[in-house]
Amino acid sequence: MTYTKQQIANLMDSKIRFEIEVDDDYSINYEKKQLTFIELERISKQNLDIWKSIEHEEIPIDITNSWNDINSKINEIRGHFSKIEEFNLDEIKSFIYQQYLNNFTENMEKWEEEKENKLRELEETYKNKLQLEEPEKLWNLRAENYRKKAKFWTYFLVGASIMLALIFSMLVWFLYEFPLDISKKIPFLSQSFFVVAIISFFIYIIRILVKLSMSNNHLAIEYEQKAAMTRFFQALTYDGESINENERLIIINSLFNKVDTGLVKTDGVEMENMLAILAKNLK
Repeated sequence: MTYTKQQIANLMDSKIRFEIEVDDDYSINYEKKQLTFIELERISKQNLDIWKSIEHEEIPIDITNSWNDINSKINEIRGHFSKIEEFNLDEIKSFIYQQYLNNFTENMEKWEEEKENKLRELEETYKNKLQLEEPEKLWNLRAENYRKKAKFWTYFLVGASIMLALIFSMLVWFLYEFPLDISKKIPFLSQSFFVVAIISFFIYIIRILVKLSMSNNHLAIEYEQKAAMTRFFQALTYDGESINENERLIIINSLFNKVDTGLVKTDGVEMENMLAILAKNLK
């Protein structure tokens, strides 16, 4: 003997009540108002149709999934009881309880897996923090020191340039006001030669000061970049981004690679590789 949909609903309504509530976070639990089977089925179908008709981007996906889950369980109950020959209340309770238990077990296993994954991510993040926290502090400290040195050499360059310009003006004035008549003593030398020599010497000094200023500024930027990349790498691991061992070795090698002074041009391949890996994990 099989039962029609209406017979199943009537038999269920006379023996069993369901409780359902939608929380503020749109999750479903069975605690509050008591409903008959046919009421629960109607509410489930209506809500599922409503949420499916709304644009996906406008609602949390968990809402539709929750109503879809309830609707599937109701259909499963109907399918089960449409095949039985005798409508036994104990069997109904046992079946519904088993469905609830299976759902609870599935949710618990899913929750356990999520927590284990989160714990592994936290362990990895903490390990990276221990490995990179002190180097990050050192790089920030060095960046600050080189930034101060860059400012010092910049100010010194400005002051030295002004001073050398004044000295040069005084020397030119002195040579033309009080000629030394060097050409008579040393025929192949002239006063113009001394002027050019002095200019070349002053330019050489200024070039050295410019390089010192630029080198310290370059080192400050390099160490700031290392500190920023270290913090970014830690943030990626905290967010659970997948970075394999080879990519990790490339990143670590780039972070701890020797810093160039900026006086000699380098290709910067290691830093480019690290940035490419980090950019890939942002997608």
